[in-house]
Amino acid sequence: MISIGGDFFDQEDQWGLAFALDNNTEEEIRPKGTGYWGGIFNSYFTIDLNNQIGIVYFSQFLPFNNIEAYGLYRLFASLVYDKK
Repeated sequence: MISIGGDFFDQEDQWGLAFALDNNTEEEIRPKGTGYWGGIFNSYFTIDLNNQIGIVYFSQFLPFNNIEAYGLYRLFASLVYDKK
């Protein structure tokens, strides 16, 4: 795992030009096969077609992968998945 502050990057995931697919066998928050993206100012989105969940999180923090900004996104995502 590459870590700048948070833990956004994952070596097991598949990357494309616009987003990545989560390939982790151990589900932390989002399940395997979920699409996600992160922008330089710590804005993120998640698309989970299997559970019909979409998460959009906008922020304007630098540097990318800021531990506080990414932590807030993960907290928000965990709350969304707890409500399904």
